[in-house]
Amino acid sequence: MNLTGKTIEDRFLTCPKNSGHKVQQVGVDITIQSIRKLRVGLESYVGQISTDQTTFSPHLYGDEKNNILWFSTAEGDFVVLQPGVYSLIFDQGITLDSDHHACIIHRSSLLRMGARIESAMYDCGFTTSNIGAMMFVSFPIKIEKHARLAQLIVAENYSVDSEDLYNGQYQGDKDIK
Repeated sequence: MNLTGKTIEDRFLTCPKNSGHKVQQVGVDITIQSIRKLRVGLESYVGQISTDQTTFSPHLYGDEKNNILWFSTAEGDFVVLQPGVYSLIFDQGITLDSDHHACIIHRSSLLRMGARIESAMYDCGFTTSNIGAMMFVSFPIKIEKHARLAQLIVAENYSVDSEDLYNGQYQGDKDIK
């Protein structure tokens, strides 16, 4: 069962109540902090998913200096994204207990502009100060910094034993290692 936005805000978000998020009926609209474009031209790059760990080439994401730069106007800080794939970091964080899991989905207004946001499942026991997801852009789009781009959904599940809570390589991370 999906939780109400108010319950998510009160029990799972790890940010101040004035972080720009907005409580909805069954989720919380979350705001964008930073955007990083995945590099193109890496035809020889092969990611690896093995039985013990997932590995990525550092060239896929580049480093922090490859973050998208916001441009300032009288109306605020903006970026124009061209078609492509982007890694997103949101202003909000999350801490999940043994009875709940979460995911991030795009807001309908973003989808109507030809962009979608997807995240993997955030497992029971996962915690991070800034949640993240991937955005797939089909047409150029202008985005204001700290705009509400996505919605965090938290759902209840049968309780997971403490030894089975998430404790993987991404625990506490903001983005790809």
